[in-house]
Amino acid sequence: MKRHVFLALLPILLAVGGCNVYACKYETRFVATRGAASSSADGNVNVEYLNFRDYDPPETALISVSYVAKGEGLTAAPTRLALRDARDLSRVMTDLGMNTSPVSFAAASAFNVALSDRNYIFELLASGNGRVILDLANGTSLTVPLVVSTREDWHRPSCD
Repeated sequence: MKRHVFLALLPILLAVGGCNVYACKYETRFVATRGAASSSADGNVNVEYLNFRDYDPPETALISVSYVAKGEGLTAAPTRLALRDARDLSRVMTDLGMNTSPVSFAAASAFNVALSDRNYIFELLASGNGRVILDLANGTSLTVPLVVSTREDWHRPSCD
């Protein structure tokens, strides 16, 4: 008899305890990066963060990279901000949108990652090979090496 009462009350006990065992149907991984570059000849660039969260199965949420960056004291107008791979700097992963002035820029947005590129983007950022490159109108550029500040490999989140 006690066993039947316990089994009947188990869902209520779990709900009161704050854990919904049926709520977690996905896994997630995350990498956070940041970096800065400074040049007396060109100015300063600070990438406050460039973060990637991935879900499996991918249909759970959009796969995207969010970023916040700024540049100040630039000696020429900023023309392009791009994420690149240090192993092949000629390959532009994506252009990062920014608002510009003749001596500064501000960038805060996100871009979607194609399902076929999600492992590559995670590996790029988690390995420390990510670079944000700011091109200036005078033909020079500032390269910001992205440093990993947080890395979480695949895990099932707490589902309370």
